[in-house]
Formats: sequence, C-alpha cells, structure tokens
Amino acid sequence: MNFKTKEIEEVLIQGGGTFTSSGLKANFDKGYLVSLKGTEVKIKLKNELTSLDVAFLTAQINKIVSKQNFAGYYVGFWSNDGYFYIDKSIFIFSKNEAFILGYQNNQQAIFDCKNKESLYLKYQKSGTITQQKAYVNYKINQLRAK
Repeated sequence: MNFKTKEIEEVLIQGGGTFTSSGLKANFDKGYLVSLKGTEVKIKLKNELTSLDVAFLTAQINKIVSKQNFAGYYVGFWSNDGYFYIDKSIFIFSKNEAFILGYQNNQQAIFDCKNKESLYLKYQKSGTITQQKAYVNYKINQLRAK
C-alpha cells in the first residue's frame, strides 16, 4: 500500500478516511471500526497546512503502513483538535462487540460507520489502577450479558 499526496489531501478536506489493506477507499454504511492498541500515531498539525505539510503526512502514513502488517485490517486517518491521527482498525458488525474490543484495546472511542460519528467509551477516572481495571471488566461483562 502506497498512498499518494492527493489522496491524503482529499482525506484532510473530508475530515478523515478509511482504506483497505490494499489501499482502496473503504465506505461502510453499517458496523463499527475499532482501533487496535499500540497502532495509533498522533501528529500535531499547523493552523494552515501547506502542500509540504501534506507531503510530510503522506510520507509518515506510508512509513507507518510499511512497518505494520495491515493484511485483513483497515488503515484510518482523520484530523481532530489540531492533530492528525493514523491507526490500524478492525471492522465489527455488532455494536456490543465493538465496544468490548474498544475497551480491550484501551480506546477512547469507536467509529459508528452508519452515522459517521465517534461513540465514546466511559472509563472510571478515580480510584486505584486496580479499581479502574475492575470497572473496565465490569463494563465488558455488562456488554457480553446483553
């Protein structure tokens, strides 16, 4: 997979995009995308992007994609709050399974493909690490029971 600067520029204009492991644009009208732990890359953006900035982002994406095995996965990128994100994602049909996988991969959100929006996961921020982990396990068990 080797992305071109023009593709990345279009993705930036649209606010984000998802591609197959062979580099084709993926368009889902249902299901959920979940990023896998340890695969997300965050790059600070300038207020005004130049063609050199887009070329730099394209090079970074191609470098990341070449280092990881994306076979059977999706590469997603989007911009939010002054940052550009790149991740390796898996597509899941079930909302509950997507939330479970999101919790298991310490994600802040999963992406709802039908409604084109992020669904944020709830975490316990107070208490000890053990209590926070117990809360995540509780949430996962709740979802599995549905």
